[in-house]
Amino acid sequence: MASDFDFKLDLSGRHCPWVVIPCKAAMNRLRAGQVLYLVSTDRDSLRVVPMLTRALGNTLLKFSEEEDRFIFWIRKEHSSPRNYGARVKPEIRFAAGDGGWFASGALPQATLAEA
Repeated sequence: MASDFDFKLDLSGRHCPWVVIPCKAAMNRLRAGQVLYLVSTDRDSLRVVPMLTRALGNTLLKFSEEEDRFIFWIRKEHSSPRNYGARVKPEIRFAAGDGGWFASGALPQATLAEA
């Protein structure tokens, strides 16, 4: 039985922005016409994944919700990644209130698996 996706990215237990960053990186690795199967448990992904998909010029093929998991099938529509917004850098600053806090060094790794 052939799968209906080319790559699977399971981001269960991660919260935004650690859903958006690996999703964008995964989409940049796909070729036009390939499909990413994305799994998330973060409720914010219901809002941000469709927005990211549109912003990158890709297509959200379908969505399903299974218990506490949100599953997205995203098709890449173009062969080269578009440069929307800032690129991910080794150090990323997030402002939180007056003091702010930093997330620097290696980003949390997510495994992109072929179907």
